[in-house]
Amino acid sequence: MKRYTAASALLGLLAACGGGGGGSSPTPATPIVSAPNTAPTISSSSSVNVSENALGVIYTLSASDSDGTVARLEMLSNGDSSLFSFNGSNGELSLGNRLRFDAPSDSDADNVYDLEFEVEDNDGAITSFQLAITVEEAMLKAGLPPSGNFELIDWKLDLPVDDNGNFSGASGTVSENTLANGYESAYFFTGPDGGIVMRAPVIGATTPNSSFTRTELREMLRRGNTSISTRGAGNAPNGNNWALSSQPATAQTNAGGVDGTLRVTLAVNIVTTTGTNSHVGRMIIGQIHAKSDEPIRLYYRKLPGNSRGSVYAIHEISGGADVRYEIVGDSSNSASNPSNGFMLDEKFTYEIIAIGNLLTVDVFDEVGALIGTTDIDMSASGYDVADDFMYFKAGLYHVNNSADTNEVAQVTLYELTNTHSGYPF
Repeated sequence: MKRYTAASALLGLLAACGGGGGGSSPTPATPIVSAPNTAPTISSSSSVNVSENALGVIYTLSASDSDGTVARLEMLSNGDSSLFSFNGSNGELSLGNRLRFDAPSDSDADNVYDLEFEVEDNDGAITSFQLAITVEEAMLKAGLPPSGNFELIDWKLDLPVDDNGNFSGASGTVSENTLANGYESAYFFTGPDGGIVMRAPVIGATTPNSSFTRTELREMLRRGNTSISTRGAGNAPNGNNWALSSQPATAQTNAGGVDGTLRVTLAVNIVTTTGTNSHVGRMIIGQIHAKSDEPIRLYYRKLPGNSRGSVYAIHEISGGADVRYEIVGDSSNSASNPSNGFMLDEKFTYEIIAIGNLLTVDVFDEVGALIGTTDIDMSASGYDVADDFMYFKAGLYHVNNSADTNEVAQVTLYELTNTHSGYPF
């Protein structure tokens, strides 16, 4: 594009007017031509690898303009953009929900998420940019405390011993801050494959209103902020717990999140082989707990004569009776060996999904095949009220206190993921 200065325009005018006589005409000024505008350049990488457990800012788009200013950074609404959030003011790309390696959600399901951006300078020149984000399977490492492999800041731990290490009295607790900063013990430690090993004896310290021991994680959405109480006033939800979307709007607003999914991959290593018929070989491996009752308790049970264990759920009506749901195999005291059940030390995954008054439980084998599922309708269960709250529990609740006292139960966790609408972690 040619550009003429005011001075050159004046000279041209004088030349046109001319003069009398035989004087020579002035030499026309040479036009001043500006340099062509240079489009912005991108200095950040066109690819990035992230763990399947990544949350928050995972990448920063960096751009500059050699002859001006970058006026616009924008992620285009195509490809896999709906799964990410982009801040055009600072170039930060974020994840609000964890991506799963074993269940890719990118458009071509290859664990590579494709995004496109535009960078525009203040003269209107645009540079297009493609970014490939590869999701990698999380790898657990031996030799680290559990918090070295797992994010534990939104969990506290209940133990089968009291705060002095005695097998009596009230169950000792480990706060979320302590748990997230390298805590381990004989009941909660990292195994040789990097998983969290959780052990509980038959008899030991326990919590109020229970006669069973546990080495169990309790969800704490306050993430170590002790200015937020464990439960809200009048049993209303607060920032440490979550609400169902079927609860009143005020309960949802005050809660730390709404609805939720708990995803756990584990292997049951040891079950009891003695005890009363209804107790032998059973444990609770996951829960949703409310103020007083449990919308769901998820059990694993393997009888001594069987090589595989079953998985079943019990839904407790608020203030009422228990309702049993068989998911994998049979939970009865004389169950036959479940052909699709899980052997000791065999990894499997469960998901507990709560959306309003609907609970769904899915159970998958080690390669991700769905083995069993059930839906629980809670519309008449009494949890959709203002003065109740929810939290997940995971690990080992050892519901056999009648076995020989030299027996223990043990599980190993390989994945622990809790998500909620409105909970940004």
